[in-house]
Amino acid sequence: MAVQALSIKWYHDDGDDRRCYLSVIHLLHLGIFKRLWDCVRTVLYLKGSVGQLGAAVMQQADVAALWLLEALVLTLPQSLLQAYVVVSTDVGIMSPVAYCCGLCLLSVSWALVLYSRACCLIRPGHLAMPPAALLCQLVWRAGMLTARVTCLMVFARVFNWWVCGVAGFHWLTASFWLVAQQPDICTGPWCWRAFNAVMGLVHIFSSSSTSRTDPRATAWPASTRFLLGESRVLPLIDYPLLPLKMWC
Repeated sequence: MAVQALSIKWYHDDGDDRRCYLSVIHLLHLGIFKRLWDCVRTVLYLKGSVGQLGAAVMQQADVAALWLLEALVLTLPQSLLQAYVVVSTDVGIMSPVAYCCGLCLLSVSWALVLYSRACCLIRPGHLAMPPAALLCQLVWRAGMLTARVTCLMVFARVFNWWVCGVAGFHWLTASFWLVAQQPDICTGPWCWRAFNAVMGLVHIFSSSSTSRTDPRATAWPASTRFLLGESRVLPLIDYPLLPLKMWC
C-alpha cells in the first residue's frame, strides 16, 4: 500500500488533477501497471522532441523506482523466508518452495536491472542499454543476489537472530556510505534521507550506483568488493558449526 500511496503522490506532484480516477486505480493496486501503460503510450506517440524524450525518460525512472520499492517490500521478504525453508529443512532444491524462491529472486533481480537502467538514462550524455547488456546484467544480478541470500540464510540457520545484527550493521554502513557519497538523484532533505535508507537496504543484498554525474566512480566497485568479501567471510564462520547444527 505504501508503494501505491507514493505513486499517487507523484501523480499529484506532477500536476495530474484526476484524484477520483487515480484513487480508484491505486486502491485496486494497479498504480504500477497504470504507469507502465503510460510509458508505452508515451513511447508509441513519441515525436522525437527533447521535451517529450525527457518526459518519457522520467516516466520510466518513476516506474523503475516504484517497482524496486515494491520488490523490496513484498518479493524480497518472501524470497528470504522461502530460502530459509530450503536451507533449514530437507525439502530439497527441486521442491516447489525452491522454485518459488528462484522466481522471487529473479523478480527482484529484474527490478534492480530496471532501476540501474533508469539511473543510466537520467545521466547527462547517456547511452541506451542494448538487450544483450540488460540480459548480462540480469544474469549478474541474479547470481549475486542468490549467493548473498543463500549466505545469509545459512548464517541464520547456525546463529539464528544474529543474522539481523549482520544485516543491520551492513545497512548502517551502506547508509552512511551513501550519505558521504552525496547522491544527487533526490532533492529535499526528507526525500534524500529516505532514499539513502532504502538504497542502504538494497546494498545488503546487491550493490548499485547512485550517482548521476560520475558513472565510473570508484565507490561502486569498492562497495561490490566489500559485499563479496563479507559473503566470503560469513561461510567461513558458519562452516565449523554447521555439522553440529545439522545433527541438532
